Amino acid sequence: MPIDQVRLNKFLSIPFISQGPIFYPPRHWAENLELEDTHQFNLPAKRLDRADVRSVCRDPENDVLFGYLHAMAWGGQGVGITRRHAINAWQHRLFLSEKLINLRSNPMLSRADAYSLFDGELSIPGLGPSYWTKLIFFFSEAEDRYIMDQWTAKSINYLWNAQIVPMNGHMPDAKKCDGGVYNEFCSHVDELTAIANDRKNEDRIWTGEMIEQRLFSSGGRSPGPFRCLIRQWWHGENSAPAPQNHLKSSLRNSHSEEKLWVVSQTLARGKRFHWTVDDDSPRLTIIRNFNGRHQDTVKPRYDTFELGELSELINKLRMNFGNTGIPLANSVSEMPNLSAEAGLGAALLHKYPPPDTARAQAASQIAALLVELGFARSVGTRETRIHVPNTLDAVEFWEILRSRQALVVNRN
Repeated sequence: MPIDQVRLNKFLSIPFISQGPIFYPPRHWAENLELEDTHQFNLPAKRLDRADVRSVCRDPENDVLFGYLHAMAWGGQGVGITRRHAINAWQHRLFLSEKLINLRSNPMLSRADAYSLFDGELSIPGLGPSYWTKLIFFFSEAEDRYIMDQWTAKSINYLWNAQIVPMNGHMPDAKKCDGGVYNEFCSHVDELTAIANDRKNEDRIWTGEMIEQRLFSSGGRSPGPFRCLIRQWWHGENSAPAPQNHLKSSLRNSHSEEKLWVVSQTLARGKRFHWTVDDDSPRLTIIRNFNGRHQDTVKPRYDTFELGELSELINKLRMNFGNTGIPLANSVSEMPNLSAEAGLGAALLHKYPPPDTARAQAASQIAALLVELGFARSVGTRETRIHVPNTLDAVEFWEILRSRQALVVNRN
């Protein structure tokens, strides 16, 4: 299938910016996850860029698990709810070590064979394609093994206007992606590299790794132009609301998750609450009565919101209320009698049947987060309102939440 020329021209017109250090210092990442037996590695306490991590992973003098910890910290594995995935993967480190030694010492492995080391029955619990292709990239001697995560996969699918990489939600589908799919993905990156060099794009010599970085672009509070383009396209392709996701009951009883819950407070009363985000897809989980979770008389309340649905709801209210601001409208006594257009709490009550006033009261926490992260400001009225000046993008909201959570991890 030929590449879409219009989309290709957009891609090549956006200037390349090399990727710097991202996510966490290896020592802070391992300590916050409380991973066993990592003290022996003397991990660095600073963030590293991909060249630094690759040098560590490829050095035969280094234990492969030392390199693994660098790669996972660089990629931000296990933030928020998926903390347990990172812990689970580390518990299989002996099995993992065998695979990494094979990757580093066997230059004859094809791309498909390298991928197959982690696929199907050989998979490591807690690791999906986005993370094991990072390991393939960092540990392999060959230069044509690329990271296939949500952004590079979406970008390849966008440029070819086809499902080159099957997706499950926002991520490459672990069940449908095999070594053949990975090889095809890498071949498309190679093709893009050849095109960029043939056109003398930006008058430089391109490598596959540089093209992969262009596909990834940059996120956070000021996303790169190509990231914005992919977000807009992805939202258009997947505009139907996703099914509501709830936390598993095991999380409700887990004390090992607490360190990556972030503290915030409500606008009017300054009441503390905690929140976390899923690092696999845009979901926000809010917990109230957190300080009483170990008291038999108090049951903490967990509520999870899919950020696509939540953003759509807030944007509709934003259009309705304009500069006057969106009311919280989450009084327990008044909400059942209000229409969905009355404010954020009432909209939440009507959005998720059966009506749950306790869930809808999370409007106070959602509003506080929007203000804290700069997406809204509190309007000075007797009734708490928030003014949202710009259309709220679900993926940007998610990325900023993740960035804020990362700051907490680094401080700890």
